[in-house]
Amino acid sequence: MHIKFMDLITEEYIGKCEGVNIYKDPPSIKRMGEDIRGIINKKGNLFVEEAGYQTHTELFYYLSDKGLIPPPIRDWSFEKIPQKVLAIQRWEKTSIFYIGESYYAILPWMEEMMKIAQKNNPQYKFISKRMERGRNVWKN
Repeated sequence: MHIKFMDLITEEYIGKCEGVNIYKDPPSIKRMGEDIRGIINKKGNLFVEEAGYQTHTELFYYLSDKGLIPPPIRDWSFEKIPQKVLAIQRWEKTSIFYIGESYYAILPWMEEMMKIAQKNNPQYKFISKRMERGRNVWKN
């Protein structure tokens, strides 16, 4: 019996954003680049780009255009759309995600969204700290 490689991939392919593949709730990110960016919605769905150089802004507008997250507001920033989406980023080539550096403070709703994402995606570790190079690095 032959199994095609694509049959083994169970995540939902969303499409291409600026030439980069976007996935929803991937079971593994091992094949994806380091420091990939993602967005969590209120349901705890994890949307990620696979290359590691997509910006949260590009990802945000792309997912919004697809109707997967709420539409942006004029002159938006992640701070102005609280409790709807949360920008996150992978730590290097690990299975750990931090809250994006765009946020100035970690608020209770952010921690709650990270918990929901953790429940929906137990194969990853979601850390309720800001992504900062060289600081706040979670270790075993």
